[in-house]
Amino acid sequence: MRKYFIALIFILTNFTAFSQQGELNCTVTIDAESIENSDKKDVMNQLKAAMLEFMNNRKWTTDEYKPEERVNCNIIITLTSVSGQSSYQATAMITSTRPLYNTNKETTILKFLDRKFNFEYVEGSAIYYTENTFNGNLTAMLSYYAYLILALDYDTFGKMGGTKYYEKARDIANIAQSSQGIGWDQLETNGRFSLIQNLTNTQFAPFREGLYIYHRQAMDKFLINADQSRKDIITVFDKIKTVYNINPTSVVIKNFFNAKVEEIINIYSQATPEMRQQVVSTLRQMDPLNADKYNRLLKL
Repeated sequence: MRKYFIALIFILTNFTAFSQQGELNCTVTIDAESIENSDKKDVMNQLKAAMLEFMNNRKWTTDEYKPEERVNCNIIITLTSVSGQSSYQATAMITSTRPLYNTNKETTILKFLDRKFNFEYVEGSAIYYTENTFNGNLTAMLSYYAYLILALDYDTFGKMGGTKYYEKARDIANIAQSSQGIGWDQLETNGRFSLIQNLTNTQFAPFREGLYIYHRQAMDKFLINADQSRKDIITVFDKIKTVYNINPTSVVIKNFFNAKVEEIINIYSQATPEMRQQVVSTLRQMDPLNADKYNRLLKL
């Protein structure tokens, strides 16, 4: 009888652990080298634990995720200064990846540098999110990025699949902006507000459609038919170009190419000279900052 009781406890314990598991598999790194106060470094260890709990154990959607289906993402925070007892100035690099079907590889979906990741954090406090409420800049930023990461991931698996999660991220941005949270300025073209504003703008629908074609139709099938996948990705570039022609300084387009530049070069390294020339010509126009990297394709 005892062994059945123990088995039942094991099942219930694991069920509880699974039910508390969220959709994200987020890692957090906090670089506090610029902070000389050792006590503050201890506080940052507490913050890291609170962030991991908040990002990974909260349910952000109504969908059920298996452990292997969780979305891998990473937040690297670099502290630049401390004001008072609990006010921190920082930058943060937020990245997320997605597995490629039938491979052991991942592709980068989001690679965004947040230059105003400023927040308040009191030692030992947990992080709580209440919908439609501004609970401080830290909570707003983490919730915003959680929904943004999930929205982008959904878009790569289903055409326009991330819409409701983009809308949640937009709602957070609107509330934070109206509450005068730091880093939510509408006029900051490379900021958080502009990023989600672009992604929820109907004019950017071709870009989001391109995310699905690039990942689900091309990259997931690359091992089956590489030539066709390369052709499909060229149609993605055409879709992005329609958006580029409307808004050539779009932060969304910059983010896409920052995340994909090396991958794109690898994809077309085995293409025909004519296809490489076509791709380089298109990409140098839309992504001039990486033009030298694309030029490598012309030297193969």
